[in-house]
Amino acid sequence: MRHRRFASILVLYASAVGSAAAADTTVELEYRGHYYSDGAKADPNIRQGFYAAIDVGQQIGRLSLKARASARSNQEADYGIYDDRLYLEEMKVVYSTEKMDIAAGRQAIRNGRATLVNPTDYFDQRDYRDALLATDRYLGTDGVKLTYRVAGFDVDAVYAPIRKASLMPHVQSRWFFALPDAIDIGVGDPVPVSYRWSKYDGTTSDPGKPQVMLKLNRDADSFSYAFSYFRGQDNLPDFEEGVPFVGRSGLVVPIVQSYPTKRSFGVDAEVLAGKFVLRAEAARVDLDYAGGRRDRYDHAVVGFDIAVDNGLFGKDTYLAVEYSKQVSRDGAKYRKENLRHIFSDALVARLELDVTSEDSVSGNVVYDTANGQSVAMIEWRHEFNDRLSMKTSIDILSGSRDTFFGQYGRNDRVGFGLEYVF
Repeated sequence: MRHRRFASILVLYASAVGSAAAADTTVELEYRGHYYSDGAKADPNIRQGFYAAIDVGQQIGRLSLKARASARSNQEADYGIYDDRLYLEEMKVVYSTEKMDIAAGRQAIRNGRATLVNPTDYFDQRDYRDALLATDRYLGTDGVKLTYRVAGFDVDAVYAPIRKASLMPHVQSRWFFALPDAIDIGVGDPVPVSYRWSKYDGTTSDPGKPQVMLKLNRDADSFSYAFSYFRGQDNLPDFEEGVPFVGRSGLVVPIVQSYPTKRSFGVDAEVLAGKFVLRAEAARVDLDYAGGRRDRYDHAVVGFDIAVDNGLFGKDTYLAVEYSKQVSRDGAKYRKENLRHIFSDALVARLELDVTSEDSVSGNVVYDTANGQSVAMIEWRHEFNDRLSMKTSIDILSGSRDTFFGQYGRNDRVGFGLEYVF
């Protein structure tokens, strides 16, 4: 009933705002379902969810307002620990002049010129409750962004007093990490063990520890580049075991999310070479955890993309290929649960192909060249008209159980979705 009421409010509000002459309003309705090959644990084979969102934009002189609100039935959510069925995804006010823009509120702050993996995308908090959908599920940053234009350069400064953390899968989800179901305590048979989050939502507000970014950016026709600096808390947690206690069916292990202080210097560039765009991006990262633990590493990405009108099979084709490499400066070894090091040694590619004027196919592939793990995601999309589209997909994960993608080998799936925009 709550979803139905909110959806009605969205539609009524869209009708009211849409009547204003200067307002731009869009409403999205989406259904997405997946069928999994393995229905073990608490999850059934079929998982499905609904999503409704409204975008509103209003221009008043030098001021512009942009807002996006949504209602969802998230198939991977545990609303008992984090309830985002009604969520304000974006709400910002922008003041613009010839020389500068000032944006305040909840907004998407994106960085980096690489296409698929971005080491300098500092505000890239995401919803990881479905690991394969996280690419498109960004969470807005609450803060202020200033862009000042001088001598052909853009100077960006960001101040965010609220650190928005990425969302992790709940413990009963099929996307929760593959951890032991029993442990040997040295006496008798192994003891059953279960897990729970000690504190799930890691969002914090501390004016004494804001997120700060500075960037010098140059956009040109053939060669563009940027230098950036970030200081704040990382939005990705590391995981530690809390003190176990005895529950109804065995030991319960609390999982503590710890967020390190992050300092990073980054550079990114792109060069236009005929039909190819050559891209490179790199960051030097220093992470410091409470208790003195550190993580020092360098992350570089190089690659290219190309878009041609008569490419594969004579159809419009887009191809992007990148190689991502991380080098630990202190010799650290990373666990499969460490999300920030998924692309420590990986080839990543994306292919988009327009089959007809109504049909298109896209594919994403990640292959870990060091550990042999991989994921392939293929989607076919059919557009009935400008408003209604249908998509089907298949996702395949592989690798040993001690790798990130390999631990989800039971999550191979096919998907179906409908999307209506008006």
